[in-house]
Amino acid sequence: MIRPAFSTTACPDWTLQEVVEHAATWGFEGVEMRSFGRGGVGPGGGLASDPGMTAGSKVRALFEDAGLDACGIATGISFDAPIIPPVIGRVLPSFEASVVDAKHALDVAEDCAASYVRVYPFKTHTFETQHAVRRRIVERLKKASDHASRKGCVLVLENAGAFPRAEDIAEIIVRVGSPNLFAGYDIQSACLDGDDPIEGVKLLARRLAFARVRDLQSSTPVALGEGDLPVRDFIRAVSEHAKNCWTVFSWDRLWLPELDHASDVMPGVPKLLYEWASPGARANHHAA
Repeated sequence: MIRPAFSTTACPDWTLQEVVEHAATWGFEGVEMRSFGRGGVGPGGGLASDPGMTAGSKVRALFEDAGLDACGIATGISFDAPIIPPVIGRVLPSFEASVVDAKHALDVAEDCAASYVRVYPFKTHTFETQHAVRRRIVERLKKASDHASRKGCVLVLENAGAFPRAEDIAEIIVRVGSPNLFAGYDIQSACLDGDDPIEGVKLLARRLAFARVRDLQSSTPVALGEGDLPVRDFIRAVSEHAKNCWTVFSWDRLWLPELDHASDVMPGVPKLLYEWASPGARANHHAA
């Protein structure tokens, strides 16, 4: 079963009240709130809807009044930062900076009644092996996941950077070994690296907290179903293999301000997602 939501990267200038009002009108079940953490500084000054800039009680009230869920908080936190200087750097505060940031995001999520905090493994460094970076990511994720165990939310590791495949995320989750660490799977990152998104959903299904859906025509974001990504089959696979999985539509106007306004793109998205998730919806992604 899918639960349609969208990311606030689609509407960076909207207040949180405007976000939830539009989400309810369009038929979404939830909203993923992008956050830049302490200070809320991001592109163009950040987002007017950043949950880190609003009292948790107010965020909860806004969602409750609109009949929606705060499905999660999406951060840019990653756990790959190198240890500088080697060895001694492990005792410096910078070694656990990402863990501290993740703990803060989990605190904010608990206050907002959001179900997850999205984080990244992210990229390797040219002077290190993939194995060494993965080991460091796992070590830090274990500490952040321990903090999640004391909260009413979980950490979700999304495929990206040097870890774009479902098997990359699955391996890290197994190595961390925490019941509080789940997977997020972005169809764009998967497809651009040659991963089969349908098989990826099947692999991650038991630990899949959300599936991120978007569409591309060549490298340009386009409305769902109008691009080259197998979005219909992807949604159907999520519906078949994952339970109560958030399906988060991302329209990244925050990063690409030239994209069409959210009001021109979002209204029909929940209906499409529900249709594609229904029996018999499997089809070639170029079908009408």
